Amino acid sequence: MAISSDLGEVVAYVDETGHSKDHNQRFNGIAGLIAPANNWERLEQKWTKTLTEFKISCFHAKEFAASRGEFTGWSEVKRQKLLRKLLDKIAGIDALPIGQILCMDDFREVAEQHQKRHAALPDPYHLAFGAVLGFVAGFLERHGNATQQASVVFSEQVEFKNEAMRFYEQICAVEPLLRKRTKVPSFADMRNLVPLQAADLVAYELYKEYERLRGFRPNLKARYGFEQLVKISKRLGFDDPMFVFQNKADIGDAVNRSVAEQRTRSYWDKRRLPRL
Repeated sequence: MAISSDLGEVVAYVDETGHSKDHNQRFNGIAGLIAPANNWERLEQKWTKTLTEFKISCFHAKEFAASRGEFTGWSEVKRQKLLRKLLDKIAGIDALPIGQILCMDDFREVAEQHQKRHAALPDPYHLAFGAVLGFVAGFLERHGNATQQASVVFSEQVEFKNEAMRFYEQICAVEPLLRKRTKVPSFADMRNLVPLQAADLVAYELYKEYERLRGFRPNLKARYGFEQLVKISKRLGFDDPMFVFQNKADIGDAVNRSVAEQRTRSYWDKRRLPRL
């Protein structure tokens, strides 16, 4: 099934997975889904009905994975039943998975090399933040009209929100396509916004797949959830999914670009004439 040429309003919902400040964290990234606004309205109704069926108020992947909170005491059969139903709801609205996950061991190694040169480094969250916006912009370049912009809603992260907004302005100055194709990002609480719960599920599945690929779970095949995300992407015409798993070389390239951009801005800021 191809994506309609008449998209109408487009909204992307994305969520963070992992935490860059946690030294025990293996992976970090941002992932979610992009779809026409009308499709999200359909998802909210179906998703909420499923939550009611399972007698839970919210899907939170971290609690689900650890069998905590509302998921305490659940059997594996019940867990898998819920997961499959929620993935079916995502597939049913033709929402395209997007995201970037990186390995924190790789990032720390790259960071150590740059710190020896006293270079200021971006947070892994910001690398993924920029990548996700790039995917949204690329999606609209491919499927939107000439002037169309997408709304991008991030799961509320108080720690990163103000810094992320500053970073948005910085990357838009370097990549004009992002400002052309994305509105200023907004932030919301996933407990109050169903599409962010769907984004959380996508981020969780991508995290688990990169964990498998990097050998932490070498005896396991790809999870059902990840396989479904790949199927959704292919059905929508994306044989190369709009989500990536960055290795050390990819991270090094991204960090080098970020450092070079910071130095360029700093150079010109110092030479900017004072306002009268």
